[in-house]
Amino acid sequence: NWRSASATLGLSAFETLVEMTALRAYTLGERASTEGRPEQAIALYERAISIDSGFAMAYRKLAAELSNIGAEPSRIILATRKAFESRDRLPPLEGHLVAALYYTKAHYDPDSSIAAYRAALRLDSASLPALNNLSQILRERRQFSEAERLAERAMVIDPEPWQFYQNAVAAEVAQAKYSEAEGTIGRLSAAAPGGEDNSNVVRLRAELAAARRDFGTAESMFRRLLADSSRSWKRTANLGLFAVERVRGRLAKSAEHM
Repeated sequence: NWRSASATLGLSAFETLVEMTALRAYTLGERASTEGRPEQAIALYERAISIDSGFAMAYRKLAAELSNIGAEPSRIILATRKAFESRDRLPPLEGHLVAALYYTKAHYDPDSSIAAYRAALRLDSASLPALNNLSQILRERRQFSEAERLAERAMVIDPEPWQFYQNAVAAEVAQAKYSEAEGTIGRLSAAAPGGEDNSNVVRLRAELAAARRDFGTAESMFRRLLADSSRSWKRTANLGLFAVERVRGRLAKSAEHM
């Protein structure tokens, strides 16, 4: 309990209670993120930071979640810088993760970001953030095969987070491995709350259909996302419909979605 922890660590009871409360909010934020509830995750990470202004990992997760929903760049950069400034409170593994994020979001240097993620994986080959984020960076550099392998490793370690499936599907689609991508989405459907009705599953099926130039199916799937109550999902749906309508030459409809 927190009283014995206080005595062991030499902290005041109040300091220990504050840290444990911040940790509770952070843990709930991680759960919300894994389950695809970004707004709730952001609110919980912000709660953790309001309790402990030096909570570097909460800042890192906040920056990542803000990126996922396409939040204002200024918010993402601020959270990233706060994490970087507090990284001396972290053990080496987490320090590498924060540095990698900083070189991705606040001071763009992809080589340094890749080096930091590889350093994290040397310390812990099962580091899920390193596997997931390095997969994304390598995919952006068109290193699709390694990006796919890293995402697959993450999915084996923890089959729940949707981000791993997203990276794997994107790498598979980039290699025209559509059957493999279909199987990956099926695995997410089996693991995610709500199965085929899960918003992440619907989005990935829409994106796969678009990659196959099945624009009718893609449109239908993106329209399903419009019914989601989340603002971030409505934004995702409208961006998807914007792209689908534009590639079909329906520019007026495309502009409405933008």
